[in-house]
Amino acid sequence: MRLAVAEDADYERAMAIVRALEAPPSPRVRPRSWVRQRRGLISGAMGLALLIVEVGVADSAPRPLVFALLAVAIGLMATGLALIALGPRRDRAERP
Repeated sequence: MRLAVAEDADYERAMAIVRALEAPPSPRVRPRSWVRQRRGLISGAMGLALLIVEVGVADSAPRPLVFALLAVAIGLMATGLALIALGPRRDRAERP
């Protein structure tokens, strides 16, 4: 906000008026959906890391272990995407 004051002596009084008109600072509120979306991001990152591990051990590990790692990695990534996509539903107001 810009303020033009004709007399330097009136500056403090004008600033007091400006401070009185300012809106109070809004509290920083974390949306309820962030908890779910954060878990989704963590789950997706763990799935991606497990997929990278699976690619690294694919040639040397037994095939059932490789398929199990792949299935868990895909499951974690799918769960992460679902949590991220469904997270904003928590922010909606409940219907009566």
